[in-house]
Amino acid sequence: MANQQWSAFMASSPQVSSYISILSSAEGLFVFTSALAHLFIILFAYRKGEKWAWYVSLVITTIGHIGSIVENINIGDMGIVIVDIITLVISYGALALAAKALLGKGSA
Repeated sequence: MANQQWSAFMASSPQVSSYISILSSAEGLFVFTSALAHLFIILFAYRKGEKWAWYVSLVITTIGHIGSIVENINIGDMGIVIVDIITLVISYGALALAAKALLGKGSA
């Protein structure tokens, strides 16, 4: 598949390309639902100052990015790995700022 157009790969391996398409769609659905869950946590629990929301945000962020990094390393797409790492660092920076504000408070 390396250095081959997707259309040529589909023609030469229709079952494998169909499987990859289904896998990509499932991954997209997983990312969308995870982001939606994260959004609801931020909009409702996090805004109320509930500490568990910060920890859940940390876990969701870590699992999502590390999973993507591992997958793209296995695929060999190092450009996306670098983008994932940069995004993870930015996300951790934002969580660190939020931790100072949210977790620095007294017990809720």
